[in-house]
Amino acid sequence: QAALVALTMLGPAPPSAAIAVREPVRAAAAAQTAQRLGLPLAIHGWSELPQLLDAAELVISTVPQPASEAVAALPWRNELAFFDALYHPWPTPAAAAATAAGCTVISGRELLLHQAAHQVRLMTGQAAPLAAMREALEACFLT
Repeated sequence: QAALVALTMLGPAPPSAAIAVREPVRAAAAAQTAQRLGLPLAIHGWSELPQLLDAAELVISTVPQPASEAVAALPWRNELAFFDALYHPWPTPAAAAATAAGCTVISGRELLLHQAAHQVRLMTGQAAPLAAMREALEACFLT
């Protein structure tokens, strides 16, 4: 649901969005969110991922680590942008496959970093020290 909201906040709203879920009945909340946003949303089964990927410009993955291998096996196109909400361990199998295909890949660490930066602004009224925060975040994952 958060990804749908973010899509509408990034600029001109996309004409539509599609999601693939293992159990379509679990997408009811996402469908309600999309409706409130005025964003047409198509809900597909997991088996339709290859066809969806073929038509996509941006892929946002929120699948848990074990499902990342199934996503990795998809036919990636180098013009895709791929955001993987996972951040540890990195890269996920899906992120590695998308990188190998030449896609633009964004780690969930960016989400984590910018969520923290927004919290700093909310709590202090000051701009967050992004460079220092990024360095600290990366240091956390080196060990």
